[in-house]
Amino acid sequence: PSHDTPQRGPVRRADHNHTLTISLEEAYRGLTKNMRVTLQRICRECVTKCGSCGGRGQVQHQMGPFAMAQPCGACQSQGTPNKGCAGCNFKKNKIESLNLELKIPKGVESGNVLTAHGLGEQARSDAEQAGDLHFHIQVEDHPLFMRQGPDLIYSIKISFEDSVNGKVISVPHFDGSFDVDTKQWAIVTGK
Repeated sequence: PSHDTPQRGPVRRADHNHTLTISLEEAYRGLTKNMRVTLQRICRECVTKCGSCGGRGQVQHQMGPFAMAQPCGACQSQGTPNKGCAGCNFKKNKIESLNLELKIPKGVESGNVLTAHGLGEQARSDAEQAGDLHFHIQVEDHPLFMRQGPDLIYSIKISFEDSVNGKVISVPHFDGSFDVDTKQWAIVTGK
């Protein structure tokens, strides 16, 4: 009985990573960033199918009842190599620029990752799959606020007298400042 070699999926090219720094206010509101992404893609005008492997990138050898797949030496496993042409200035690659509209949602935190699928390292043949482009979000520290999950913490010093008698404090906020009366925080003790 013959045993077929299991089919593998396409080779996946490398992912690219980019750190994107935004302000705390931008993280609070969410934003859309327009970015230019440069991709290096193989020239499709001068692609040829390898005659040795039929464009598969590997050749099968029958060894008795077993079939073994080995990388194709004729095309260095590319399957569909390109030889260079006038369209790519005989460089075998073309540079392509894309405008990417990256939507950063409200409440994004440092360490969150946004992914643009297929915009990493580009496939070199039909037997490969492009990698992804990952945007790693970094939210800058803010001079007035500290962030704790979804909450903003604002710290201010007041005198002991104001803490007992109460004081109206103006609290800044991205949606406009508001007043807080510390009298509402009076401690009530029982007898």
